[in-house]
Amino acid sequence: MTITDLYAHPQLILLEAWSGSLAYGTALSTSDLDIRGVFLLPKASFYGLDYTLQLNDETNDTIYYELGRFVELLSKNNPNILELL
Repeated sequence: MTITDLYAHPQLILLEAWSGSLAYGTALSTSDLDIRGVFLLPKASFYGLDYTLQLNDETNDTIYYELGRFVELLSKNNPNILELL
């Protein structure tokens, strides 16, 4: 599964938020858009051999975490995940 596949099925996206300087109102004209989110893996991929922990683009500006991975990182007090909440 890729980010393109995820965008083709928007019902799988549970949470999507801006992160970084745009989220805090400190962005400059040269700032990039950082997007973080949580997605639900389709049942066939979840139970099959295609389990995906997270999806990200080439520049890591857009990252989506699978729901189970999100909860795992949240339980470890990961600062990026806490910011997403």
